[in-house]
Amino acid sequence: MLREVEAGWPSAVSDDLTASHITLDDEEIRERMSGNLCRCAAYANIVPAIREAIQQAQEEQQIQHVGKEAQP
Repeated sequence: MLREVEAGWPSAVSDDLTASHITLDDEEIRERMSGNLCRCAAYANIVPAIREAIQQAQEEQQIQHVGKEAQP
C-alpha cells in the first residue's frame, strides 16, 4: 500500500487522479485495504495501525534525509 502511494497510484476514492501526492486518509486506507482478503481487514483498529505505520515510515525517511544533508 505504501509503495503504491509513493509511486503515485490513485485508487477509486482518490480525489485527484493526476495528483503527484496522495494523502492516505481513513477513506483511502479502507479502499486500498478492500483488496486484501485476510483476517486483519476485519480488525477494528487496522486503520489506526496503518496510519501509525505510515507516520513511522515518514519519520524514518525524514531522519534519513536529514542525515544525508549533514554529511560532507
